[in-house]
Amino acid sequence: MKTKYILLCVLVGLSTAVSAQTLVSVNKTITQDTTIATVQKNSLTSQTVTASGQAVFSSKTGYVRILLSDDSGYDVLVYESTPLFATNGIDNFSNVSLETEDIPSRLALTKIRVEIKNVELRNVSIEASNTRNSKTQQQVRTDRIVLMNNNLRAQNALWVAGETSVSQMSYQEKKEMFGGKVPDLQGFEYYKGGIFELHSDSVASTQHTMRGGSSYVASFDWRDRHGRNWITPVQAQGNCGSCGAFAAVGALEAVVNLYYNQQINMDLSEQELVSCNKLAAGCAFGSPIDAFRYIRDYGIIDEASFPYQAIDTNCSQKPTISNEKITIKDANIHNPFHIDEIKRDIIKSPLTVSCTYPFNHAMTLVGYKTIQAGDSILIKTTMSWVVIGNNDSRIGQTAISVKNPWGSDWGDDGFGYILIDAYEDVANYTTTKLPITSLNYTDANIICEDRDGDGYYYWGIGPKPAHCPACAPDEPDGDDSNPNLGPMDEYGNCAVITPMVVDFINEDVINEEKEVTSCGNINVQNVNVEQGGKLILKAEGDVIIQGDFKIEAGSEFEIW
Repeated sequence: MKTKYILLCVLVGLSTAVSAQTLVSVNKTITQDTTIATVQKNSLTSQTVTASGQAVFSSKTGYVRILLSDDSGYDVLVYESTPLFATNGIDNFSNVSLETEDIPSRLALTKIRVEIKNVELRNVSIEASNTRNSKTQQQVRTDRIVLMNNNLRAQNALWVAGETSVSQMSYQEKKEMFGGKVPDLQGFEYYKGGIFELHSDSVASTQHTMRGGSSYVASFDWRDRHGRNWITPVQAQGNCGSCGAFAAVGALEAVVNLYYNQQINMDLSEQELVSCNKLAAGCAFGSPIDAFRYIRDYGIIDEASFPYQAIDTNCSQKPTISNEKITIKDANIHNPFHIDEIKRDIIKSPLTVSCTYPFNHAMTLVGYKTIQAGDSILIKTTMSWVVIGNNDSRIGQTAISVKNPWGSDWGDDGFGYILIDAYEDVANYTTTKLPITSLNYTDANIICEDRDGDGYYYWGIGPKPAHCPACAPDEPDGDDSNPNLGPMDEYGNCAVITPMVVDFINEDVINEEKEVTSCGNINVQNVNVEQGGKLILKAEGDVIIQGDFKIEAGSEFEIW
């Protein structure tokens, strides 16, 4: 059954002498997407259109938007609200004009529309005036952010809202970013740090939750592994729906670092994927698996050779010669039924993750964190701490750590944590299959080293290279920045070890040839190499000389 609305006034034309005129007034509750009025083309030029009414929210999810649209689908936003803008679930709004002040003549607007989810929109009135609102759009955004943060603190939320490049986008730009429909973002575009909580729809969610006991380590993050950050800098996709390309490239750049066990930090071309990938559709890009399959079949060149433009350029612009080209063996797509599946694979290498609900968006997955009592979470933007209490209901849940292609002003320098509760929230994730091929690097460039001198070596995420030292164990070091931690098991737990050290102490006297080899460190203390003696030390770690160390005339001493 179609809902009937009573239209008190439908605009045909406005006189500049009129200070305000009602375009439409609706005395019925609106609960579904609808066009509530039509207006004469160009009749709103130079006018300010405002909306008043009441939005009543029934859950933590949902939104309501009042829009002015032209015949081609271009939209400008009059009013928008979510549960985070409501007080006790109710948003009473008056004379709101988020993007509709002094409407330019290029906008030939013809419709007044409502987009709505999980909300009752009541007593709507839309007016047009030749008078601007007293508050600027920036002041309105600032006030809304203050209200959001007040509500977040009242709800014991773990994150903070603030202005980002995405929150500052126009509604039309957000539409283009999300492929034609702005989803239920739940405030994600305002995220400035902490742990964002992704609320499942009460209808869509099932009992198949992501919580429960786990054998995996409580946290893991490729931004701090082996004492290094393996993740490349955050980029910005702009108002182009290319998140699948950025998610895949972000994961691949990190995998390249790890494959060669060095921080190469290649900058690969997302534009090639947008322009040339026939499996996707330009700025309406597909999932990361489409990007990986293109890279498998054709490779991907470097950013400098084919820079990002955030538009659907033709593939003919791709140069025939590039500085770099990376190819992978293949990629796999996974549909998780438990958070442990994600933990299992993120411990092996960075991934991509696609969230279908509540928004269709892909990001690079760099790690995870299990919420524990007493956790202190630093919000860098405000330099404040959020502490998890002993009875917090989120204890035991897992927050995934993501690199989001929304620029460095979003989140914590472009990174953030998302609390995942139901497996339906993660549509899928993708993993890459080795080996990696490159124009500039070969497997001979893989670094095999014992950086912490404990006798165990790390050579990245591929198989052990043949050029590793003969004394290197076949098990790689699980943490090559800590000499007390050795090989890592399948659950991310590193064995506690005693570093492999050879000591010379107690005034050892060397009066003949003596060779000492260690895959770890050699500590030399109180040693005397007498005439005719020869001491050869071969250490893959460090040679540490302490105390008295004497080399007499006619003796030899070598360190390899």
